[in-house]
Amino acid sequence: MDAIGEMVSAGRPVALGFEVAWLAPDGQAGAALADAVDVAFEGVAPVRTFPAYRGQQHFPGWYWAASTDQHIGYESWLERRMS
Repeated sequence: MDAIGEMVSAGRPVALGFEVAWLAPDGQAGAALADAVDVAFEGVAPVRTFPAYRGQQHFPGWYWAASTDQHIGYESWLERRMS
């Protein structure tokens, strides 16, 4: 284990003490970060909408991701560039 609490389990790095939550089709789900590595988060529904209104400071929208073969929502151009 190193200084930030990571160790390797079954060939994968494990971050201890972190949990994630998402909105699954059958309701809210959650798991330890190490147990959620196989969850396809690109397929879960967004937990909120991307509002758009006149005069706002950022530019939300949708882009087509060929790797997932679907539209992906973003709230700003920075988010779009980072994904």
